[in-house]
Amino acid sequence: MVFGLSPPPLGSQRWCTYFIAALPIAYLFHIRRKPVLRISAASEIVLGKQTNGFIGRACDVFFIWGLLFCTAVTMCVSLPTVVAALNRVFGIAPGFKVELIVLIVSACIAGWSVWSGLDKGIKVLSDINVVIALAMVGFGILVGPTSQLFDIFTNAIGKMLGNYMNMTFWISPFSDNTFPRDWTIFYALFWAGYGPFMGLFIARISRGRTIRELIVWGMLGCIAGGYLIHGVFGSYTLWLQYNAVHHVEGKAALDAVAILKQSGGAAAMMAVLDTLPMGKIVMCVYCVFSTIFLATSVDSGCYVVASVATKRLGVNDDPARWHRSFWAFAQTLLAVGLLAIGGLNVAKQFGNFSGALMALPVVLLTLSWLLIVRYEKGYLLRHYMKPVPADSHDEWTDPEQQAEKTTQPSPEQTKN
Repeated sequence: MVFGLSPPPLGSQRWCTYFIAALPIAYLFHIRRKPVLRISAASEIVLGKQTNGFIGRACDVFFIWGLLFCTAVTMCVSLPTVVAALNRVFGIAPGFKVELIVLIVSACIAGWSVWSGLDKGIKVLSDINVVIALAMVGFGILVGPTSQLFDIFTNAIGKMLGNYMNMTFWISPFSDNTFPRDWTIFYALFWAGYGPFMGLFIARISRGRTIRELIVWGMLGCIAGGYLIHGVFGSYTLWLQYNAVHHVEGKAALDAVAILKQSGGAAAMMAVLDTLPMGKIVMCVYCVFSTIFLATSVDSGCYVVASVATKRLGVNDDPARWHRSFWAFAQTLLAVGLLAIGGLNVAKQFGNFSGALMALPVVLLTLSWLLIVRYEKGYLLRHYMKPVPADSHDEWTDPEQQAEKTTQPSPEQTKN
């Protein structure tokens, strides 16, 4: 768990949840041209008249509150790693003031990004983060024990596939082991809380993609990214741990488990990075990476919340700048509040709470997609359907039947 390595099955399953949530939203927004980007609007086929009623509004409110808490929890969980890097490189003592400064810096970057918009701000930060992550992965492969890293990663994939179901449902009910409760269950609820948010964000940026492209490339790219960074640095950590336990001479060694138990995960991460060549520079790069990651979490969350809270939003429209900036300020205040009342432990409790809040939107979106596929009878999976005008209020019918009706001549044409 030094690099936040949760059980791999959960890492794969979370992206399945995200793309299931994205499909009905993207279909209704880009194909049916519904002029709103809300969970309730994407669930119209299930909610019916309640789309703009109490249930629909409650669903949107649950989503907004859940996303605010999820983003605040992400900020609180990521802060200790940045603070640990500053402590190890520059000798800055960790504390609430340092965490607050890092949080404010990240919030300022996020504020600029969300003010600049989707293409000029959010996309730029995301691209920078991807470049830094890939550069760190490449550096780790080149300067680390390359062959051993591939061996450890290959072995880990085999272990995962062989124990997939056991790892997925492992909660250790008859022992005092708190790992499943403190991490596995926490991350499962935490990722569930991000499901509708990721669905909305993926849908917003997926214009022009087919369903096949959305699922295949999204799943492959996102899972590959996580497996790359965890496969390199997680395997490197295991290699260091093995050398320390077995006293292997002539090779780098580090008892990461002992550091983890004594000083926490952030300190263990920095100790691992410090064993690499130019370790101090690597830690500084990781510090920048984590800070930008915090900013991208905030700006994308603000954009989505502002989109949900906007009454009418076209395919090419963005929420108002003041609206996006307001939510950035609100999310920062919420994260500061979580830090002030207890930090990471309190943040985990709020993460579980936000995941529970998102249960209703996730179920609604899943049911909506199943019903859309049923009523469209697979047509949307095989053909291109012309966008339906935004002011259309037609029933959910088979597009092929609609096409036949439009091509049949009217009685007046028959007489003529």
